Amino acid sequence: VDEELTLLEAVKTRRNKACCSSPRHRFGYVTAVGAAVAASVVVSCRPDLVKASVAALLDFAEQPRPHKTTSPQACTWDFQNCTASQCCRGYGMQCYSKDGRWSACKASCTQGIDPFDQDKTPWSCKKLGDRTPEPSPEETCNRARVGANFWSGKVFHQVDTESAHLCQQECEAKDWCGVWTWNETDSAKGLCLLAPKTGMIRRLGGGYQPHCRLASADLPAQNCSSSGQDCSSSRCCIVQGEQCYGKDEKSAVCRPSCRKEHGWSCEKFGPRICPACPPATMKPVIVIPTFEGDLCKATILMKSITKRDPNHFLGDVHVMWVSLEPSWKYQAQIEEMRKAIVDTGGRQFHLSDFSDFVRQKSQLCLVWDPTGDHCIEHLTGWFAQQALKLKIATVVPSEYYLLLDSKNAFFSDIHEDSFFSKCNQATVRGKFRFQDLPHPHKEWYHASARALGVQASTDIHWPTSITPAVFHKQTVLELLSRIGEDPSPYGICDGPLCKWLAEGKTEFTLYNLFAFSKSDRECIHSFVSPLSEEEEAHVALWRGYPYINLKRCEEVAKGSTKALTFGLQAGCLRRHNMTSAEGKLGDEEEEKLWNTTADCLLRVYKDVGLAGGSAGKLDDEDHEVFTKCIS
Repeated sequence: VDEELTLLEAVKTRRNKACCSSPRHRFGYVTAVGAAVAASVVVSCRPDLVKASVAALLDFAEQPRPHKTTSPQACTWDFQNCTASQCCRGYGMQCYSKDGRWSACKASCTQGIDPFDQDKTPWSCKKLGDRTPEPSPEETCNRARVGANFWSGKVFHQVDTESAHLCQQECEAKDWCGVWTWNETDSAKGLCLLAPKTGMIRRLGGGYQPHCRLASADLPAQNCSSSGQDCSSSRCCIVQGEQCYGKDEKSAVCRPSCRKEHGWSCEKFGPRICPACPPATMKPVIVIPTFEGDLCKATILMKSITKRDPNHFLGDVHVMWVSLEPSWKYQAQIEEMRKAIVDTGGRQFHLSDFSDFVRQKSQLCLVWDPTGDHCIEHLTGWFAQQALKLKIATVVPSEYYLLLDSKNAFFSDIHEDSFFSKCNQATVRGKFRFQDLPHPHKEWYHASARALGVQASTDIHWPTSITPAVFHKQTVLELLSRIGEDPSPYGICDGPLCKWLAEGKTEFTLYNLFAFSKSDRECIHSFVSPLSEEEEAHVALWRGYPYINLKRCEEVAKGSTKALTFGLQAGCLRRHNMTSAEGKLGDEEEEKLWNTTADCLLRVYKDVGLAGGSAGKLDDEDHEVFTKCIS
C-alpha cells in the first residue's frame, strides 16, 4: 500500500511531465493498478482521465492486500488493530478497515458510525485478509483467554442493560452463561457481553454442548501453575491437558484428571489448556502378544477386559501368537480366550499366528562375538515379540493401539482418562527424571537415544514400566522408516530393529524417545508426571525381588495401592527359584515366603473376581496350580 501511495503522489505532482516519460523508467516499477494509472497518463494528459485513474488507485489502496500465510500466534486479538497482520485469532472474526489507518478484528461490520466505538468516525468496513474459520463442533471449542473479560471469537452475546447488576442478572437467567462483563457507553444503556461457560461448545445452528478443548496457543501460560501445584489463584495450568481441580474449600491443584471418590471436590477452575490438533475421539484396539506358556494368564486378562471395560473405552482385541509352535495345537485354550471376549458382545477377537515367520528366522544371529566366529544371541520369541509390538502398527485399524502383556490383568474399572488425557492425547506416565533413571532402564534409554541420534529431555519424567502402553500408529511407522526397518510384521527382522533389541535397546525406549522428539508430539502424546497416591497404578512383580514383591502384593490387598493393572513377570514365583539381591534363599525361608506370597496373590485376585474358590487358606497343590498360572 505504501508503494502504491508513493506512486500516486508521483502521478499527482508529475502528471504533465509523465506524458513524455516511460512509467517504468520514471518510477522504476509497474504494478497492476500503478501501470494502469501511468498508462492512462501517457496516452492522454487530460486531467479528467488522470483524476479517474487516481480514484481507481485510491480505491485499490483500500482493497484487501494479498498476505502471506500467518501462524495463529501472529494474528491479532479481538478488537485490536489488525492493519499489519490482516488476520484474527478469534474464531469467526474478520479484520475490517475503518479509515485506512485503523482496522480491527470484529465479528461483523456495518458501514458508517459504530455506536459502540468511542471514536465517532465512520467505518469503511473493507475486509483485510480472510475471516478466521468457525471451529468444528466435533473437535474444538470457542477459545478463552485467561484473565480476559469475555471469550475470544464470535461467541459473546450483546445485550443493552442500564447497569452491571442487570447484566449479571441476564447471565444468571441463562443456563449456558458463565462469563459476563458490562461496559459503559455514551448511550443511556451500557453494553452487556455474555459468554458461555467453560467447557461449552457452540452447536451448528445455535445452542451449546459440553466437552470442548481449548487451544493452548491462545492461552498465555506465564501466570499459570505447574503440574501438582496450587492453582487457586491462577485458575489455569501450564501443562497441556491438565485442569485446575478443587481439592477442598481452601485449595485447588493442577492435575490431568479428578475423581470424587478419591476425596476431592473436583470443582473445575478456569479452562483446560489443550492443543487443538489431537483427534476428536479415541478408541484404541488392544494388542496382546502371547505364546503357549502364557495362555492361562492371558485368559485371566481377557476376562478382566470384559469385566473392567463395560463402557467399551477400548476396542477389539488383537492377539499376536509369537511362538515356534503353531496356534492350532492350543485351540481349546485359545477358544476359551475368544469366548471371554465375544460372549459379552460389542467386542471382537482377532488372532494373528506368526509362528511360521518365527521358525523361519529362528536361526538368525543377532549378535556375533568380536571375532565374528560365534553367535552370542539368536532371535528368540522374546525379541520377536518386541519387534512385532512395533511392526503390528502396519495392520491395526485404529489410530492408536494399547499394548498389553499377558500378565496385565485389569484390577480396576477403565475410565475415559485411564490411557488418554482430557485433550485426547495418549498419556505417557513418567516416573523418573532422565538423570535419575535406575538400572537397567537408564542403559536402555541411553542406548536408544544414541541409536536414534536424539537428545533425551531432562525436563520431563520418563516411564520405566513396559506395559500397558499406548502407541500411535503413524508415529510407529515413522520410527520404522527412520531406522530403515521394513514395517511389515510378516518379515519380523528386515532391518536393524532386531539387532538393536539384542544389543540393549527396547521397543518402548525407542518409541518414547522418538515420539518425544517429534515437533508435533503435543498432538499425539501427553508426557505426564508421576501418579499421585490416590491414582491407580500399574503394579508388576519382578524376578529377583521376593520381599519387595510380597510388600507390593500386600499394599494392593490392603487397598493402600490402587492397581489399574496387576501382574507377575514369568518365573518370579517359581519354587526353588526365588532369589533376592543377597542371593538364593534358604529352603525354609523360601518355603515360608512362597506360601505367604501365594496366599496374598490368591487373595487379591479373588477380591477382584478373577480367581475362583472359597476364601481361606488353600493347600499347597492349589497354590501350585494358581501361582503357576499367573506367574
